[in-house]
Amino acid sequence: MDHELTAAAFLLTAALFDLRFKRIPNVLVASGLLTGLFINMSEKGIGGLSDFVRSALMPVFLLFILFLIRALGAADIKVFSVISTMLPARVTIEVAALSFLFGGAY
Repeated sequence: MDHELTAAAFLLTAALFDLRFKRIPNVLVASGLLTGLFINMSEKGIGGLSDFVRSALMPVFLLFILFLIRALGAADIKVFSVISTMLPARVTIEVAALSFLFGGAY
């Protein structure tokens, strides 16, 4: 449950920056990634490092085509990478689906 709150706090902060300034600071993304690394390593020890890397890179590979056709921005992919390091894959997919729905409505 704590990881969900951490991810929600990150998402809320990123959304506020995006709405106000039309950008998400790299320092926010970096702090989110470090938090994700801490979560993975505290739960799985050194094995959490490989899980972290896999989780962080998966959205890049899966969403890159949407970036190429300008359906997503680089910040969107970075946010998905951060979230995927904090949450299980199933929850990350649910968050992405809701994000696409809200983004399409906005």
